Amino acid sequence: MSAATPARKGIKDVFYETRALTGRDYTLRRFAAEVLGGSVDPVMLGYIEKGKRFPSEALVRRLAAVRQQDAHELLALLSRDRMLYAFGRELRRPPALSVGAGAWSARARASSPSASPAAVAAAPAPSSRIPARRAVGRG
Repeated sequence: MSAATPARKGIKDVFYETRALTGRDYTLRRFAAEVLGGSVDPVMLGYIEKGKRFPSEALVRRLAAVRQQDAHELLALLSRDRMLYAFGRELRRPPALSVGAGAWSARARASSPSASPAAVAAAPAPSSRIPARRAVGRG
């Protein structure tokens, strides 16, 4: 049997631990008002704890002061979480260009759910020529 790898601790976990482990059963509203000095809305704090939003750097510095911890450690966690989020989004994105049937084609994503899922624009065949028009006013 292999040992289970411990879960990675993120900035959302630090916010939750700070609120939950203070020993006074803080609600989101009370924690935002009393401990963080009203610098964040309780709804936003809930989003941060769930990992749906990222806190500002100023809020992370304020939390570090409350925890009596070096702010650079928490800012490093915030930066890592932001990078992982960005990398994840990039990996889930469909490729911008794809090669199909020997010609380059660009795949455009639909702008609305009711539109067709993808539109494909192919390059013209090499045998077709587009005549150039002479510019007006040039002699």
